[in-house]
Order: sequence, then C-alpha cells, then structure tokens
Amino acid sequence: MNRFAWEKGFSALATGHNLDDEGAALLGNVTRWQIGYLARQAPLLPAFHPRLVKKAKPLALVSEREVLAYCILRAIAYHEEQCPHAKGATSRSHKEALNLLEYYSPGSKIRFYQEFLKHQGIFPDSASQGLQECAVCGFLTTRERCQFCEVLEHYKGSPIPVRRSEVGKG
Repeated sequence: MNRFAWEKGFSALATGHNLDDEGAALLGNVTRWQIGYLARQAPLLPAFHPRLVKKAKPLALVSEREVLAYCILRAIAYHEEQCPHAKGATSRSHKEALNLLEYYSPGSKIRFYQEFLKHQGIFPDSASQGLQECAVCGFLTTRERCQFCEVLEHYKGSPIPVRRSEVGKG
C-alpha cells in the first residue's frame, strides 16, 4: 500500500483498521514489548520518510460490531469472512482475549486503546531508524524482506527469487 500510494503521488493513505484491529495489535506489541511498533501505533502517522505517505486510520476508535451495525442500518454490503491468510495469526487470539475481557468488563477495549494513546509519548520515536530496502522488491521495510513479499511468498508456497538488479528502483 505504501508503494502504491507513493508511486501515485498520494499525500495520505487511509485504512479500515478498527478498534478491534488496533486493540489486538496493541496487545500483541505489549506482550512482546515491540517498542518500535508501539511508538508507531497511532490513528495518524506522519510521513517520516520521503518515500512514505501519511497514514490515517479513521475507524480506529470504532469497534467491529459498530461497523457491522452501521453497514446493516445503511444496507451496505460487507464481507463476513476472515482473511484466509490470517490462519494461525496471533492477532486472532488477541482479539478473542479482548472480546472476553470486553464481555466481563464492558468498555475495556476502548479504554485500553485510548489510555495507550494518552501515554504513547513514553515510547522513543525511532520510526525512521532501521529502514532499509526490501531484498525482493526494493521498497522500504524494517526487515530484510517487506511484509508484502513475505505474504506473497507464503501464498505462492515457494521462495521469491531476489532480483538484485531491481533492488533500489522501487
């Protein structure tokens, strides 16, 4: 998505991440103390590199149930199935844990996320540190290969050959 937005000259990228998505990501990042991810987890992220665009998550404070209710009330078609690539993803168990907490303590999800946002400044701002070019596609990532190329390789079931001649052109 970053590459597409950058190549098309967009100034911002809005995603459909909702409160359940953000809460699950936050829980996972806290349990593994992923400081870099915690520093960058916010509903609005600035473009901290010339090849990246600003990111916005306008639904970050809206739960999946609220999104579904809105779709039903407005007769908007929605997709009920979970992503087939999410099988085995820890985010599913984190969502289940937060749903259980919400069941026994209503309002827990929103409080968890909002309190995190209030205190987010305690995490060091290292957003642009560690950026490098993906060994496969050449776009920016914090790892050897970007998440897109990782998923693509998993989906295809075989390694993606590294095209060294194209690294750096993205």
